[in-house]
Amino acid sequence: RVRVVGWMDQSPVFEFLSRGHHTANITGEKITEHQVVEAMRRIGAGMQRFVLQGRFAPTPYYELRIDDADCDDPEGLACLMDAALGELNIEYRDKRASGRLGPIRATRLPEGTLENAERENILARGGRDEQYKHRYLLTDVLPDAAAGPQKSS
Repeated sequence: RVRVVGWMDQSPVFEFLSRGHHTANITGEKITEHQVVEAMRRIGAGMQRFVLQGRFAPTPYYELRIDDADCDDPEGLACLMDAALGELNIEYRDKRASGRLGPIRATRLPEGTLENAERENILARGGRDEQYKHRYLLTDVLPDAAAGPQKSS
């Protein structure tokens, strides 16, 4: 995904937004990682590490996972993030307004969880820190957290 941000003579200047696998879709909202990062920027939380991921539930929703030390009011942050995503994505706003998609819910993780996960990912790949790009939007949808562990058949 790219966006034309200007022109140089008669040639368009593109801004890279995301690859196709950086789009999440539970109910037709098709949010992109770019929109998630932009929403966080707009609310001014200043977080460098966070993850948004969909959850199936009677009313599906997105879960915002943050390190405990990064936020004093996770529920307030989730509410602001929900509103900012609605401003950036009309389908998200429509799914929220119709009740087909629930509000974002915040989950606090033990301090350092996201940083440690990044470090483990880098080590597992055998790469260097500068080769790793943090993913802010995970596109695989998790089962309902309230349903408890899933039984395998």
